[in-house]
Amino acid sequence: MKKFRKVHIPDSYSMKFLLILCLITILVSLSNFSLYAQMIRLKGEIIVSSPEVKLADVVEMDVNEHSNILSQIVLGPSPKPGYAMEIPASTILARLKRAGIDESKVDVPAESKAVVKRATIVLSKEMVGESLRHYILENMPWDKETTNIQVYPPGEDIVLPEGDVEINWSSSSSSGFVGMGVYRGKISVDGKFCKTIICRAKIEAKTLAIYASRPIHKGKVIGEKDVAYKEVVVGRYTENLLWDINSVVGSVSKRTIPAGSFIRINDIDLPPVVKKDEIVNVEYSSGALTITGKVKVLADAKVGERVRCVHLDSNTEIEGIVLQDGSIKVE
Repeated sequence: MKKFRKVHIPDSYSMKFLLILCLITILVSLSNFSLYAQMIRLKGEIIVSSPEVKLADVVEMDVNEHSNILSQIVLGPSPKPGYAMEIPASTILARLKRAGIDESKVDVPAESKAVVKRATIVLSKEMVGESLRHYILENMPWDKETTNIQVYPPGEDIVLPEGDVEINWSSSSSSGFVGMGVYRGKISVDGKFCKTIICRAKIEAKTLAIYASRPIHKGKVIGEKDVAYKEVVVGRYTENLLWDINSVVGSVSKRTIPAGSFIRINDIDLPPVVKKDEIVNVEYSSGALTITGKVKVLADAKVGERVRCVHLDSNTEIEGIVLQDGSIKVE
């Protein structure tokens, strides 16, 4: 005959007790999870972009209950680009307490510390060199195709705060964009000045200058056949050379210029437009009123020079400026 095992079936009170026990266990677990989820802890890796380190930068919590408060509390200035700084737990705990954060929700060991790094970008020395080259090309008066530019960039890369970088260059050389020069670059990030760098560059420019195609004797009025263009490397020995042939033709040589020699500013003199005792037109203006007449010039004069004259109608002496057409303007 088959035997059956006796099974004890709990009564209704025992079942209720077990259910209550299970519910208590679940509630306690949820309570512990909720408490843990609201705990404030130190972040693992801390990298900041702003110039100040905020409390919200170094601690984290799963519930954003205090995020607005923490983001307004400043712990101190951010480290320089490429550097790191340590913030002790005592400082962090003091700031949390001052903010009114419940200590029971803070899980920051007293012996711990937060290591903060600054978000950075690296401006390579090659990038700096290209920036300076672009500045020189855009500002020099020479032909880009015939100019050789050798840029000497800084010896190492430049570490900067993260943001939009701009370099404003200026020349520290009095010789302009010729030969070896020193250039100063002011670096700004997001419109804020960061640092100044110094670089050098050597510029070898070629241009066309005016030279005597045949001997020009002293006192000779220079004609078109007396001069021509010749290529020259611009440098300190080319100062005062003349680059426009129209400024030479019609001028008077102040000395004998050998054939093949470049013509300088002090080699020539513009001829007088009016000569002594010459009768020329005169114009006098006063507001909307303009009076014209004739005057006798009392001395030789060039364009733009002031000269004394005698008005023929009134026989009075006046002074005026010589114009390009040889007339006199009285102001």
